[in-house]
Amino acid sequence: MVSFPRLLTLRPPISDYDGPDSHTPARRSSAVRRCSNTAVSGFLVAASIGIPPVALCFQPSMLAYRGDDPHSRAWAVEVAMCGALMIFTEVFYFATLLTEPGFVYPREDSHISDGAGAGWSTCKKCGAGRPPRAHHCSICRCCVLRMDHHCPFTNCCVGLLNERYFIAWLACVWTGTLYGCSVSLRPFITCVLRSAESITLFDLARCTEAGHTSFVFLPACGLFLFISVLLSWHIMLMATNQASPTIACRELR
Repeated sequence: MVSFPRLLTLRPPISDYDGPDSHTPARRSSAVRRCSNTAVSGFLVAASIGIPPVALCFQPSMLAYRGDDPHSRAWAVEVAMCGALMIFTEVFYFATLLTEPGFVYPREDSHISDGAGAGWSTCKKCGAGRPPRAHHCSICRCCVLRMDHHCPFTNCCVGLLNERYFIAWLACVWTGTLYGCSVSLRPFITCVLRSAESITLFDLARCTEAGHTSFVFLPACGLFLFISVLLSWHIMLMATNQASPTIACRELR
């Protein structure tokens, strides 16, 4: 019988570039694709880390447009809550990034026998004996327990051990984008959508002070809609105890 804990090790994935054929044209083409994917993933990771603190810099302008007193307790509380939300967003992001999703590495004694249990199989790509709902990731080059997907924003797999942090990160980003839409909607309508003839001198002064921050609503709204779809999808998967590859395989049958 295959022991489930013995299939889990902490050694890195086996590289498929070792050997005498590592310099063939096919290998070089694969290396180019991996380098381009790494560059794109690096940009998305940097954007995911940098956007929350950058977005927080626009908050004082939005609150000033709203007419709040910078020395009031309400201002301080709102700024502190947004700062705490940004910290939680970064913490859950790095928890997703740094937590191993649940790799299943091939071992010499990981062959599947008749007593291994129903649903167990041997991966055709890496040769690992894997339990049900484990899937192979072509980017990580190994199988992942209850794999959902390889996230381009964290450049890691989302699986059994880090899915909770990923959903918490999405919830924090969703909350932040919702707040951003709420505080930037009014300046956007007044300063961007209204005609110059209908705007008052008071609003004109506020729009001049706000400057380009009046356009914050557009990226905030776009990101809010994207995160809403993504978060709703993962909440549905969590509520029904499913994963994205499971649904995809079911649709292909």
